[in-house]
Amino acid sequence: MPVAKNLPLDRIGKETFWILRTNAYDAMVEQLKKNGVRFRSEMYEMPNGGKEIVIEDLYGNLWVLQQVGTAK
Repeated sequence: MPVAKNLPLDRIGKETFWILRTNAYDAMVEQLKKNGVRFRSEMYEMPNGGKEIVIEDLYGNLWVLQQVGTAK
């Protein structure tokens, strides 16, 4: 059974900050923009050289698209 069928209705659109990691951050951001995804933040450069940005799904849930840096 899909997880969404078990999610109480009062929680839809209130879950925040699921994290999606990618090794192709810039390409993914461009593709999301082309597809009309709503961005909720500007790109943030993390201290270790990584990047992240917050996007919103169709139900109002927030997702962090993240590329982990390699600097130490």
